[in-house]
Amino acid sequence: MTIHDRTARVSRKRFPRETINGIRKGAGPYEMANRRSVWSITTKPFLGGHFAIFPPELPELCIKAGSKKGDIVLDPFCGAGTTALVAKELGRNYIGFELNREYVKMARERISKS
Repeated sequence: MTIHDRTARVSRKRFPRETINGIRKGAGPYEMANRRSVWSITTKPFLGGHFAIFPPELPELCIKAGSKKGDIVLDPFCGAGTTALVAKELGRNYIGFELNREYVKMARERISKS
């Protein structure tokens, strides 16, 4: 039996309904199962002065998939603090780095208001 035969057999395997993409939801230490490679996330308005703001759903999916409550989320490009804000809301600790002092001030204000 070749590796191709084994791969073909695995790919035809049927998984129970409680699995998503062959990964049982809730079976591992994290809250989410595999979401495939394309995510549909709509943009959200942001009144602050940061040019590269993204919707909170984007870091939320990543944080839920890769950490548990009480874990530390590291954001080396903190910007307006969206990732830190979402981490705080999800019960995670966070460390953010940002070089621009204006963005640091903006992030601190957003996080303190939540």
